[in-house]
Amino acid sequence: MERYTMRPIAFITTLQPYLLGWVLAISFFLTMAFVAIISKNRTWKEIALWFAGSWVVITVIVMLCTSMVLNIHVMDLEVVWLQ
Repeated sequence: MERYTMRPIAFITTLQPYLLGWVLAISFFLTMAFVAIISKNRTWKEIALWFAGSWVVITVIVMLCTSMVLNIHVMDLEVVWLQ
């Protein structure tokens, strides 16, 4: 029954600010290109919604590709189980 007891946990994140700025800039311009392609005959509210949603998705995709393909870690997450 001991394995079901609560143990403290710590999340340690490491963030590279210059690399994060690089990823955010790339994702911003990719999002602008994507929204420019689909923006014909849409209202400004729809364009803003498409931009906000696709910017988050493209940022996650660029961060994953940077980490997996280039082996450059923009953000690291380490989980430590405390005794």
